[in-house]
Amino acid sequence: MEKKVMNLLFFVLVVASLGSCTEVDSDTTSPDNPYKHTFIRKKQRTIRYNCEGIVTSDKVETTNSLSKVFKISPENRSNVWSFRATGVQSGDTAGRLWGRQGKFTVDMSPTVFNIQVYPGLNEIRHQFSHCYEVVTDPATDETQCAHTPEYSDEKSFWLDIEYKVLILDGFREFRPSEEECTSSDL
Repeated sequence: MEKKVMNLLFFVLVVASLGSCTEVDSDTTSPDNPYKHTFIRKKQRTIRYNCEGIVTSDKVETTNSLSKVFKISPENRSNVWSFRATGVQSGDTAGRLWGRQGKFTVDMSPTVFNIQVYPGLNEIRHQFSHCYEVVTDPATDETQCAHTPEYSDEKSFWLDIEYKVLILDGFREFRPSEEECTSSDL
């Protein structure tokens, strides 16, 4: 049962990632004409209980994610090997290939896999690499580039971030499930 729940959760996350992804053309952005995005942080009083019904936490918490996924296509879509993006302001490097496009996530908070952005103008530099001869290692069955990948010219994607905070009325309560409270792992 737990595996089915985890598979369903993974599927929902993948679908949500696809739905919230924005395809952009970095050639259409500049410091004078950036892509504009507003992050709205939603906060609400949140009460958390333990298995004995005792309040363990009663505070205002963020209730939503402050991240945004972007996809960028290379000028040359053939033989794309890798993609990387770097936030100039934060120094964070992230990004990966999604098919033949580069994909990266920006976030208002520091994270391991995303590029942190700040209110105001942000520059994201990105670059693709291309491999014109791919070979398979017979011992590991992994594909690898037979030569040093060739990198495209670095480009900049400009992003103007507006940041707002919305305090929600009411409160949320979280109580552990009966299963969590009777588990021998606790």
